[in-house]
Amino acid sequence: MYEITVCIPTIPQRKTKLRKALASVAAQTYPIAAVSIAYDYKGEGSAATRNRALYAAQTEWVLFLDDDDQFLPGAVETFISAQGDSQADVVYGLPRIVDAQGNIRPRFFEAGGPEVFDPHLLMQKSYIPVVSLVRTADAQDCGGFQFSEDLNGSYDDWGFYKNLLIWGSEFYHVNKETFIWNIDGGNTSGRPDRGDARIA
Repeated sequence: MYEITVCIPTIPQRKTKLRKALASVAAQTYPIAAVSIAYDYKGEGSAATRNRALYAAQTEWVLFLDDDDQFLPGAVETFISAQGDSQADVVYGLPRIVDAQGNIRPRFFEAGGPEVFDPHLLMQKSYIPVVSLVRTADAQDCGGFQFSEDLNGSYDDWGFYKNLLIWGSEFYHVNKETFIWNIDGGNTSGRPDRGDARIA
């Protein structure tokens, strides 16, 4: 039995979105051991807030979820099954990108990348979604998420995954949608200008 903590960063103004995210956690068929929610009350940014959620986790595994996104049904079982088959330290899937009108949008390269994990490409381009199952010790020991001055604070998840790769973590990509990635104009994730190649 895998013990998993779902880590969610949020801000007080997004209570409705957070409730939807938590409802998607509660609806999973695989039991979650804990949910670690970190609130950004002081404008610290996503990296610092994510880290507080991460470092509060005491289970062997953490599963990241943004407060404005939701797990799809069976997502946790998909991650667990893939980890069992691959023995990887990091498992990530694909998003179902949904706009503010509820329309499903085409995926682009930075929303999952190639079918097979490419370590060399990861060092050059961000393509792994923040929603991923990660071995907690690796996530904490590699330094967690880091604010990037040269990228104006964007892509703190990219730096996290690069550090995990350098740390020696093994990655595995599940070619299956595991979460809903909402694009409502209030976030930068999922914007078309952050990707350069469409994936059908």
